[in-house]
Amino acid sequence: MQNIIYVGKDGRPSMVNVYGKMQTGNLVVRRKLPHKTFYRVYTNNKLKRIKKKEIDLKNAKVIIRWGTQEVLDIPKGCIVYNKCSVLKNITHKLEARLIMASKGVNVPLNITEETKLCDMVFPIIARPYFHSKGKNFVVLPDYEAYVNHYVNNSDWYYSNFVDKVQEFRVHCLAGKILNYLEKPNPNNGNIAWNRAQNEEPFISVKWSDYNINVATEALKACQALDADFVGVDVLLDKDGKAWVLECNSAPTLNSSEYSCERYAKAFDWLFASETKRKHWDFTKFKKVTSLAWKNFQLEQQDEEN
Repeated sequence: MQNIIYVGKDGRPSMVNVYGKMQTGNLVVRRKLPHKTFYRVYTNNKLKRIKKKEIDLKNAKVIIRWGTQEVLDIPKGCIVYNKCSVLKNITHKLEARLIMASKGVNVPLNITEETKLCDMVFPIIARPYFHSKGKNFVVLPDYEAYVNHYVNNSDWYYSNFVDKVQEFRVHCLAGKILNYLEKPNPNNGNIAWNRAQNEEPFISVKWSDYNINVATEALKACQALDADFVGVDVLLDKDGKAWVLECNSAPTLNSSEYSCERYAKAFDWLFASETKRKHWDFTKFKKVTSLAWKNFQLEQQDEEN
């Protein structure tokens, strides 16, 4: 196998969907059960189950990591998209927030013991360092609730509340946007707008309708974390300011068939190059439509961006 999308656990059904739309490469899904490890390997969209503890990567030319931080015996010269160190930072939500804040990404203020009460915006939002799928979301209405939660929990982080009017999931890859989706408001008073709260599909937004602040902050977040691709959750407040909540190294794509199509085209494009694809410098573009990947750009087979 020369070109591989490598995923862990069940590999997310959406990535199997993506591979089904691709023209090249292989998909490797690692399953680790209590007493055995095996792999599901898809080649030319045909499934083969391999019962062994390790998979041979000696001929790998390109590896795309879809979230998994598993240590691999990667051959010298192999191109890797989203290295383990990058995935580690993205997965640790507090660490990701701190990195983004240090590099000028607009994120909600992180609350610590040193934070002044006058700087806190209630309700305070509490979440564990590692979370996914909209789980473990705690709303602390006042200072007393914050203190009680803080002293009784470790490995949680706390941040100021941002009163949003819209929320987006922005898929970024190599300095441009693959898909920009608006999350539907569940209209149930819940602060969290995620799939756990609302079964309605995310809505793909046309390039010309991108909000420049949302698009730019999402790309800044991807760049700050040194990610080759990532799904970024961004809020827009009533004043039109964009706030990055978190990034996802293996974002679900089930909410948008168009997202699957875009990733399939993008991953084929990554596989087509003999060298690692360069990231666009998005800061040089003034038009919001220039921040989106166009199909013809992802169909190029040479090294030109």
